[in-house]
Amino acid sequence: MSKKNLYYSLWRNHLNDIESKMSNATIVGQSLLLNKQEFEIYGNRKASGYTFTLEIIHGRVVNNIKGSAVARDLYDILIGSEKVKSMFNEKNFKITLGKAYILNIRTI
Repeated sequence: MSKKNLYYSLWRNHLNDIESKMSNATIVGQSLLLNKQEFEIYGNRKASGYTFTLEIIHGRVVNNIKGSAVARDLYDILIGSEKVKSMFNEKNFKITLGKAYILNIRTI
């Protein structure tokens, strides 16, 4: 794992849960509680935080995530999943992580 992919292991550990939440997501959404300590183990953003918004339309990110390695790594892991790629053909998603470390997944 290179330094640029700090969060790959974290997202791989949660991929099954994320896939499940995505398959059940609606406009109301699904939530997954994550652990702050996990982010601190893998990452280096203790001071600035790990929050992000990831908008995926037709399988492509449409918002600017250049400044968020957490979001970029999540997207990389998602597009590596055949199950998720199939969902991208049917639904568009908005995925957010807030300060409470709750990953919210909803369709848009």
